[in-house]
Amino acid sequence: MGGLRGTDDRGGEELLAPGAVGPAVVELQRLLAALELYAGPIDGELAAATLDAVRSLQRQLGAPEIDAVAPALVQRARERAAAARADAYARAAEAAESAAACYEEIAASRRADIDAARAHKAPRPTCLLEEEVGASLLAAARSRLDGAAHWTRAAAVDDARATRLARAREAQARAHRSARAAEPWFRAAASGHLAGGDRLQGSRALEGAVKAAALAADALLPE
Repeated sequence: MGGLRGTDDRGGEELLAPGAVGPAVVELQRLLAALELYAGPIDGELAAATLDAVRSLQRQLGAPEIDAVAPALVQRARERAAAARADAYARAAEAAESAAACYEEIAASRRADIDAARAHKAPRPTCLLEEEVGASLLAAARSRLDGAAHWTRAAAVDDARATRLARAREAQARAHRSARAAEPWFRAAASGHLAGGDRLQGSRALEGAVKAAALAADALLPE
């Protein structure tokens, strides 16, 4: 098929034919790249490499393999690309949640170490462990907040909007709780460091408390 555009006799749709150039081809190339079907330049020209990617998409969708691109095919590519983006955001959110769970396990382990230490000696030597609890909970809060952002992005491009937004709200609420829980551990550690004359470590622990308070504020759910 020659020329830049043609018409599908079956449906009257305007087709992009080989050699077509312009913004419509740029969008097509970006969609094909997002679907991992095209790795060439985004140059707005419907040349051989782009047509090969179009044929791959047609095969995936069970559409007729023709050297032209109908608007309906572009729309289906948009839908597939949106679903792929949503899935990528969801995977990122789930990875963040897994990381948060690991950080929380570390915090729990350090709390157990603190309880054991306090059973045998004065509590002040546990200030480094207290700081580790705070740092682990703060890391968990950051991961939860990252997960909330990813779930929100997934909701913006996915049909399962309500489910994604619910996961975002849950992650945000848990981030807030973890950050609030981290702050007193940092403050307790700072008190211990300062009582022992270690001003540098005490100031670092106080900095952790400030960061935890700021993150807790960032994670507050909107009214």
